[in-house]
Amino acid sequence: MRLLYTIFLGFLIVGCSAQKEHTVTFINQSDTTINSITIGVASADVYAVKHANIEPSDTVVSAIPRNKPKSNKHDITIFISIFIKGQDVIYKYSYNDLIGYLNHDYTIILNKEKEVEWQYPSSNY
Repeated sequence: MRLLYTIFLGFLIVGCSAQKEHTVTFINQSDTTINSITIGVASADVYAVKHANIEPSDTVVSAIPRNKPKSNKHDITIFISIFIKGQDVIYKYSYNDLIGYLNHDYTIILNKEKEVEWQYPSSNY
């Protein structure tokens, strides 16, 4: 019985401490159709996802799987590359030191001036 209790407690601790899936949401508030975007998360390696043909007012949600990317247990970078035909690539990133994994969901907005805005949960301020 004690062995079962120890195993159950071990699974409970591991399950509670496991990183959960997070999302990166992109909102196109510009008046321009976007050819494609690439959203990536980088630590010890990179996890990236690409979306194409994003119309004005569209919202795209990218689910970042648990334990992606592989963590270096130190830093994490979230980046976005926005490709619009006939314009320079818009590239922006958000860097967080001393974490090594995603700790919340992110929202990235391309506003009417074609500037990238990052929105973070209010609990992080």
